[in-house]
Amino acid sequence: MALDFPASATALWSIYDQTGVRPEYILPTLWAESGFNPAIQNQQGADYWGINQMSGDWIQSHLHVTPQVYATWPASQQLTQAVLPFVQGLPKPLLSGTRFEQANYLPATVNGGPHWKPARYLTDIVVSSLQYGGTNASANYNKGIDTQNKGYITVADIEAFVRKALPNIQSALQSTYALRPNEVMADPVIGTDPYLGPNPPPSPTPPHDRRIHVTGTNVALAIGGSVVILGAAGLIAWGLSGEEHHGAREENPLKRCPTGSQVQSLVFSRDRFTPTTARRWAANHGFSAGYVDQKPSTLRIRQRSPEGWRRMRTIRMAPGVQAVVGWKRC
Repeated sequence: MALDFPASATALWSIYDQTGVRPEYILPTLWAESGFNPAIQNQQGADYWGINQMSGDWIQSHLHVTPQVYATWPASQQLTQAVLPFVQGLPKPLLSGTRFEQANYLPATVNGGPHWKPARYLTDIVVSSLQYGGTNASANYNKGIDTQNKGYITVADIEAFVRKALPNIQSALQSTYALRPNEVMADPVIGTDPYLGPNPPPSPTPPHDRRIHVTGTNVALAIGGSVVILGAAGLIAWGLSGEEHHGAREENPLKRCPTGSQVQSLVFSRDRFTPTTARRWAANHGFSAGYVDQKPSTLRIRQRSPEGWRRMRTIRMAPGVQAVVGWKRC
């Protein structure tokens, strides 16, 4: 069994209309929980059932059926009668697939609560295998999310977990958006979440973890799930010195400046990108993904105003992707 379209799409849009949580934020978690199989029971034999692995006790007390009967319901019925009230009870706002998975996993960490600190930034720890926030959280520790066996799970780990589901939800996304073709899909992983976007608000505390590491003149930079090693020449091309990297926050170094370089625009080749895939590339790599200026051979997504630059240059970032990089007048 799987998602039953178009009924499942109708149910997902109904959840969005009533809660504000977009279908593309929900689908990665549904895939991770059940592989879109509404008839499945927890693989370890625990008392969790269906498309979102609801507990047997909840099913019996709220839906007044046995878990075995619930498992015979089509996905659309489970979405409407079980997932909708579940989402209504989650903390808000949930502006990305990453944040929805975090709320599904440990809801108290989204906005904080008794014995739990809010985990908003990519480097914030959600839970550890030992003590955290005054409570023994080992029972909530998911080794499948901590793939590096660090002993703790950050928001970045949850983001990576959600990103792994993307290849498996593409067909479901297409079927869902076929019902509302005028809707504009957000990036399923980072959505419009300000803490996951290119310019997060200042963090009140130092990050718990770094994804930018400095060794001599080499920099290991995490970009869109890949690691790029930059030597001294690379540091110059990216407009940064080794000293600047020591203080770098979790963000694209090109965007740190007022003293270094900044990206003014991203330029995509139309041979390789459509407006949709250009926006997706920008969002996945930590840039603004708004209006696409369409030229005969290129697509341009502005990151900053074209005014006030003292020097500019164009650099290659990836196949078919260039960045117009400048230095502001300070």
